[in-house]
Amino acid sequence: MSPIESDRVLLSDDSLGFFLLLGIRTTFYQKVFFMRRIILTIIAGCILLSVPSHPLASEFSTKGSIWLGGGFDFNSFKDDFNHERLNTIQISPILRYFPADHLMVGPSLSWSGVFLGSAQSSSVAFGIEVGQVGDIKGLLYPYYRTGISWTTFSGLSNEVSTGFVLPVSLGVIIPAGRCFGVQIEPGFTYTQLEKSEMNTISVSIGICGIGEKSAISIMQNFSRQSFFSY
Repeated sequence: MSPIESDRVLLSDDSLGFFLLLGIRTTFYQKVFFMRRIILTIIAGCILLSVPSHPLASEFSTKGSIWLGGGFDFNSFKDDFNHERLNTIQISPILRYFPADHLMVGPSLSWSGVFLGSAQSSSVAFGIEVGQVGDIKGLLYPYYRTGISWTTFSGLSNEVSTGFVLPVSLGVIIPAGRCFGVQIEPGFTYTQLEKSEMNTISVSIGICGIGEKSAISIMQNFSRQSFFSY
């Protein structure tokens, strides 16, 4: 099994086209753009941390609670190889229910799209996830989540391929202010699609609105992929 370099987009290989488009290496200016988003997120988190903690934060993960929200990632830049504008979009809604204290279950859903000139491809994943939320004296709320999803890939020539996704994430919510918390979630995702594989390392940063028996998260994702074929 040999790694596939992602400096160029090989549109002739439909089974890998979507992954290769996502894996184009960013230029110096693109990296500056990503760093600016990270810095602004950290500044927002520091401002929230200066406000007293929310007294009901520990209630959001008790039996009967719900956790809603979503992750969003959008990037747009000019591809140095094809000299066209590359747009990538990824949307991952969050819908979790607590059947017992600190134990969460729910559907795993995501949609990804890549648009390069007149070419486009997309991927839809759906499955189930489980996880658990901890409580460290009301100061930190660490959690983990994992599961399995089945993915359907619509390629550049309108052919459909299927595969599966195995995600593992470890995160933490830091209560801050009267109704907000700073949320940080690193993760690893393994994706297999017929004769290709992708390993994704990601870090999501966002804001979590915390209430009694509920929470709402809005996350920004930063990721890097490695590709393999066999």
